[in-house]
Amino acid sequence: MDNASDRVQTKIQQQILPAVIAYYEAALKVKRLTAKIAMPDYLTYYCADVYSNSALKSGVNADLVLLVTGSSEPSEPYIAYAGACTVEKASYR
Repeated sequence: MDNASDRVQTKIQQQILPAVIAYYEAALKVKRLTAKIAMPDYLTYYCADVYSNSALKSGVNADLVLLVTGSSEPSEPYIAYAGACTVEKASYR
């Protein structure tokens, strides 16, 4: 029998993240890049509490890359936060 954590993770992966992706794909209209988006060499694979996929080092065909994670921090006054790992100089993405 699945535990509650497994059910939550499955719901996030199968329902919530696809809905978020669909929303941002429709809402963000940006000029297409001609080059792949890659994490600069000076950054590690760890950014914003997420271990990024190794594909980000070689580059991915995308307009924007979002790394998403979740945690429960009852002692903190916030329920979510965000930040940039890096910003591409030419496009500010």
